[in-house]
Amino acid sequence: MTPAPRDPLGFLGADGMNFGQLVAFHEDGGWQNFIDIAGYEGVANPDGGALDSNPYALFAYGDGFVVADAGGNDLLHAWMTGTISTMAVFPDVMVEFPPGSGSMIPMQAVPTSVSQGPDGAYYVGELTGFPSPVGGADVYRGTDSGFDTYASGFTNILDTAFDPEGNLYVVEMAHEGLLSGSPFGALYRVAPDGSKTMITGDLFLPTGLAYGPDGALRGGIRCGAGHGPRRAHRHHRLGDGRARHGHRRRNRDRPRTRNERRWCCDGRHAHCAD
Repeated sequence: MTPAPRDPLGFLGADGMNFGQLVAFHEDGGWQNFIDIAGYEGVANPDGGALDSNPYALFAYGDGFVVADAGGNDLLHAWMTGTISTMAVFPDVMVEFPPGSGSMIPMQAVPTSVSQGPDGAYYVGELTGFPSPVGGADVYRGTDSGFDTYASGFTNILDTAFDPEGNLYVVEMAHEGLLSGSPFGALYRVAPDGSKTMITGDLFLPTGLAYGPDGALRGGIRCGAGHGPRRAHRHHRLGDGRARHGHRRRNRDRPRTRNERRWCCDGRHAHCAD
């Protein structure tokens, strides 16, 4: 988000200031702007590029939050007091485009996920900016001494989450790349030893995931036009701590079991209907 939508004299008026904020929700259903992340980008501009802020992911940490700003290409520490500081900046990298041309162009990181690992470090996944090449997204591991690449070879990462065994799950929005036109993403598991396993590669525009206290990995999808609201999908824990993809057909002559959860929007897809 550029500064224009937040201009009180712009087309959104004072409402534009609601963009780029961390919001506090009250028990009575009310809410208020809490910490102005986009405002920090306008003042500090940590990456030194064009002013742009899109606070996309966060987790509670100590007396505040750790926030991944996809627009600002940085990781921020936002205190409850409203004070913000820069933890890391993710610089552009040079990539070949068009493929096979030998020409190199800068590509932004666009960090879209941040998780705290069992070792206390921060793990940041990147969507990557244009041209978003297949296999061009990394997961970075960061401590107070800096950030290094933890796992690579992903495409358009949108979220990450750890399970109790220390496996890192990574969800890709577009497994074949945003320029491919394919709406299918993928889910990977990265073991503590660094080995990477694809769990499934046919998720319809997955947007996020979280590991629940019941031992199940849950993901969200983005439904397309005419496909109704978003729904959650569940990946069930197996005995070995791994997850399995719940999208499978069942015998329609028997009732659906409690453990069957599938990618559904509003029942209009053949595999969603009972």
